[in-house]
Amino acid sequence: MKPREYTKTGKTDLLKVEILCTFDGSTIVLTYHFKIIDELIQPLKITE
Repeated sequence: MKPREYTKTGKTDLLKVEILCTFDGSTIVLTYHFKIIDELIQPLKITE
């Protein structure tokens, strides 16, 4: 997993990560949408 980009939009944090595997065509970029509430990640949504 390789971090690509981090942004904060209002109260939501967005982290884009690149997932690398060992077979052809296996690289994918996922976006993690989350909020930090009481020092915990709540909620977490992952999109492609």
